[in-house]
Amino acid sequence: MAIVALTNQVEEWLKSTDPVPIADVKDLAHTYSVAQIGDHLGHAFLLLRAPLLGGRIRSTVSRNVADIMKGAEAGPPPLSDARVFFLRPTGRSAFPHFISVGRIQNNDVVLDDASVTKFHAFFRVDGEHMTLCDAGSHNGTFADKKRVPGKDAKETFVPKNGSVLRFGTVELTFLDAQGLYDVLRSV
Repeated sequence: MAIVALTNQVEEWLKSTDPVPIADVKDLAHTYSVAQIGDHLGHAFLLLRAPLLGGRIRSTVSRNVADIMKGAEAGPPPLSDARVFFLRPTGRSAFPHFISVGRIQNNDVVLDDASVTKFHAFFRVDGEHMTLCDAGSHNGTFADKKRVPGKDAKETFVPKNGSVLRFGTVELTFLDAQGLYDVLRSV
């Protein structure tokens, strides 16, 4: 893909709040450096490996009864089917220093799944630093299998490259620009 066409495509991705199929994004790693990915797309991303069914996310934690009876672990779909959220304020949330995560369209990251609350969690952005807080969700927010503190807690969770985040039953992987670059090179 030519650099001009790729630049135009990046602008379209940034206007949208939909996750972008990784197959569409993979050319970035062959055209841009890690620093350029950070400059053009931001420094934080969420990788969704759950399949979409009719535009909705199929929960990644749930397993079908036959698999449970066999004792089989539910494995993630292939990386080639993954989607990428660009983790940034979109202007849809009323809070400019937050990146909201939830089920409805006024969130910056929309996870259309019944286990996700309307306003489920948020990333607090302070320069290049981010913390993740649960917003009082019904099904919890987890990071690396530990419950993420709520907005009023004294402790905070700072996501790191490769942190597995779970909102309700939807799992995503937090990536920095280097992490996204590495994933794109492996696809």
